Amino acid sequence: MNGQASVHSIAALEAFKAALVKFETEGRETLSVSDMDVRRGLDWFQNDLLKHWLSEVRRREEAVTHAKSDLERCRMQKFGDRTPDCTDQRVALKKAQARLEEAEQKVKAVKRWSRVLDEEAEEYRSHSQELSNTLAGELPKGIHDLNQMLAALDAYIGLSAPAGGSDVSMATSMAQGVAAGSGEQGGKVVAASEGDGAPAQDKATDAATSSAVTEARP
Repeated sequence: MNGQASVHSIAALEAFKAALVKFETEGRETLSVSDMDVRRGLDWFQNDLLKHWLSEVRRREEAVTHAKSDLERCRMQKFGDRTPDCTDQRVALKKAQARLEEAEQKVKAVKRWSRVLDEEAEEYRSHSQELSNTLAGELPKGIHDLNQMLAALDAYIGLSAPAGGSDVSMATSMAQGVAAGSGEQGGKVVAASEGDGAPAQDKATDAATSSAVTEARP
């Protein structure tokens, strides 16, 4: 290889730079929204939903207590030698006990899934932080390097071109240093834009959240 940058279209470089700028902006916005959604989801699940079911446990405990009292009062009512029929009270007590057991199971499910969601959220944050670092550091540097390349190419093409159309050849040769410095950066940027780290973890976190809500929902 001759070590020279081969530039066939400055317009293509301009388009690539515009795409990187758009990716940076949309990436920052998407990360911000995703982080907020994760925090809100965890807060709702670990606080609001847990409080709901703890309140339901207390309310249903009271219902069981009342049902037991109703059954005892029924049993104490006698008409001569006849034993009172307390079928309705016994059925009501069983229903109240079943509802109390359901609420207690929901509390256990919320607590169990809270630990799972904490782990998934932490895993998501580790991947999203990598992307955030790229958007905050490596991507802006890559865009800066592209700007330098384009400025160098424009400057040299603007000079009086020697015969034979060697202006682009001269420009690409003189921009070689900038291109070389941007090569590694460009690879990282492309890898960041095409990688599946954070998006894949988003799917894993969404799956865990869906299972948790299904089991613990009111």
